[in-house]
Amino acid sequence: FLPLPKKGEREGVWRWLLAGLVLGLALTIRTHEILWVAALVIAILVWRRPGWRACFAGVIGVALPFVPILILNAYLYGSPFTTGYAPLQDATGVPTEFATSFFPAWLRALVVPFGWHPIQAFGFAWTYLVVPYPWLWVLAVVGMVRSSIRHSSFVIRHSTSAIVGTIALVVWLVLYYGSWMIADPLVRATNVLTISYVRYWLPIVVVLAAWAGAGLAAIIAQTAMRWRPVVGVLAVFAIMLTTTSQIVNDPLEGLVRQYHALAEHRLRARAVIETPLNA
Repeated sequence: FLPLPKKGEREGVWRWLLAGLVLGLALTIRTHEILWVAALVIAILVWRRPGWRACFAGVIGVALPFVPILILNAYLYGSPFTTGYAPLQDATGVPTEFATSFFPAWLRALVVPFGWHPIQAFGFAWTYLVVPYPWLWVLAVVGMVRSSIRHSSFVIRHSTSAIVGTIALVVWLVLYYGSWMIADPLVRATNVLTISYVRYWLPIVVVLAAWAGAGLAAIIAQTAMRWRPVVGVLAVFAIMLTTTSQIVNDPLEGLVRQYHALAEHRLRARAVIETPLNA
């Protein structure tokens, strides 16, 4: 976005080419994000309304970084649109986290790479997204309700659209990534599941944090003026205390548990290193 000419400046075909090139490089690192990036690009095109030359230059810029990637895929896997994960789906007895379906491979990778498992998805969301952060959800709901009330001092501009957008974002990300079933038993036994899921659900946490801030502000506003600083400090301290306690002491995924897991990894690695080559 930064290389684009400012509104009112000359179209600058080379700047659109540079913007497309940067965008293409970013997508080669994590192509699954093309859904969100495409929505952003459409919004920019509607806002800026560039000419066909600028659009063509942008497309060329996006495509160029993919050329060596597609050539490498064709050399390694026999097809430019086949990735390293795809052969696992056809191997007997090899655990894979990617679901097979009637969709073609390129569409499955974008839309349903993990299949659709709504019950499991919302169960994972409850375990790894709601239970660890109950204060976030409660305050976010308060913020949404308070912001949607007419004549409220906490009305967020276009609050209805913002609430609908937030709900759509939550449902989509929960279904998309919550349908992911970790297949490798070693990963399930020794790795932290919360990190695996929550890192993909960070947009939900970030968006809800804004609503939670509005909710906390609305609650503080209901107290007497002289007590508002105290209530605000106590609320933030309580959130920090409960969150920190869970991060450290959670029996399944807390830092103490991970400390012991790392110690187990070191013992296993040492046993492998000390094993004779021909044993």
